[in-house]
Amino acid sequence: MKPKTWLAIGALVLLAGGVLLGLLPRTTEGAGRSIECGSVWSPQYNDAVSASNEAGRGADFRKDCSSARTAVAIPSYVLLGLGVVAFIGAAMVDQRSRQRTA
Repeated sequence: MKPKTWLAIGALVLLAGGVLLGLLPRTTEGAGRSIECGSVWSPQYNDAVSASNEAGRGADFRKDCSSARTAVAIPSYVLLGLGVVAFIGAAMVDQRSRQRTA
């Protein structure tokens, strides 16, 4: 296979990994139960707000949910960025090979 094909396949794998990682639902523990936080792409605060209300004054599980999502968001964004760079690289490989043969 050509280098362009390998780069394009690698880019697709990186992009798919970033999207799937961003879609994974996150949970955190609090108020004696598991709190659903949603995913990076679709955050949910309903469960965190109700758990904070159950726990009483000073409890804010929205911050815990935000931290749980951020732990996954950074690697997800890195994978997406690398996928975009790989696609650009695949386009450049094709252009450079055309310039050498001309």
